[in-house]
Amino acid sequence: SFNLRKNIRPVRDSVGGDKLFRNDGERFTDVSEAAGIYGSVIGFGLGVTVGDIDRDGWPDIYVSNDFFERDYIYMNNRDGTFRETLTRQMRSISAASMGADMADINNDGWPEIFVTEMLPEPDYRIKTKTTFENWDRYQYGVQNGYYHQFTRNMLHLNNAGGPHGEITFSEIGRLADVEATDWSWGALIQDFDNDGRKDIFVANGIFQDLTDQDFLNFIAHEETMRAIITQKGVDYKTLIDLIPSERIPNYLFRNEGNLHFRNVAAEWGLATPSHSNGSAYADLDNDGDLDLVVNNVNMPPFLYRNNCERLPERHFLAFRLHGTGANPFAVGTRITLKAQGREFYLEHFPTRG
Repeated sequence: SFNLRKNIRPVRDSVGGDKLFRNDGERFTDVSEAAGIYGSVIGFGLGVTVGDIDRDGWPDIYVSNDFFERDYIYMNNRDGTFRETLTRQMRSISAASMGADMADINNDGWPEIFVTEMLPEPDYRIKTKTTFENWDRYQYGVQNGYYHQFTRNMLHLNNAGGPHGEITFSEIGRLADVEATDWSWGALIQDFDNDGRKDIFVANGIFQDLTDQDFLNFIAHEETMRAIITQKGVDYKTLIDLIPSERIPNYLFRNEGNLHFRNVAAEWGLATPSHSNGSAYADLDNDGDLDLVVNNVNMPPFLYRNNCERLPERHFLAFRLHGTGANPFAVGTRITLKAQGREFYLEHFPTRG
């Protein structure tokens, strides 16, 4: 147990928090503490994404934390250590942050950060689910060092370098229409239709929804609570079976330009209701577009073949990357292509979302 009012973020826990392992060739070495990575019991990192936020040639790290702890931004000090700078770079963040990805969505050469949360989109789900967000909870979090957290997805627009080289972000999730994708997990930013603009895929769903208000009202009933506390007359199997389960469709936001996205999951054949968690993309058939694999709970995974090569005026450019030494796959490679006043910027970090 721990006191949320105490500043225990810097206090390391032997089994909690995040870990940074340095690749030493034939083995990995835990350098978390020496590198400045938080390792406290309140850290519950569900997602991590890596990219060069400030374009200095050194990769930085974003960690999305579930529950009450705020997220972390680790800027690379270029000497094997990092400095945590989120509160100087972002004005607001997701509350129960889930997945995260980092990529340039507006072709200005600077990477944005997208973080998923659990805000529903349909009106009936908004009214039947509990978000645990109210004024008192918000104030408690701010006053005790957990920052400005809100129940929705966040799309952080990179404002590029300021007059003194600092990097800040503007949160545009609602402006971009990507703020609500229900109980979301993995997020992937990539150009799925080869139009030169990066889109956003979100895998979502929870097998049994603990935020359902009918179930919470049932659990909160005096007789039910007494049975649970005294462990008399309670059937835990029945309680678990009463938790509602509803499959919902995943989201694919097509980048329309001008910082606006449109959900085209149904149009593109990606809206099969499911309980999805993780996802990954790759050009599985070597035809120049990215196919999609989605992992599901209690049902087979989805494998989507991308057919955008059939669309008119769709082009692609393929690179074969070769690394050296302990990095044979050239992880961390950065590619920049400038054309027609736009800058297409890609970073090769294969583990995302």
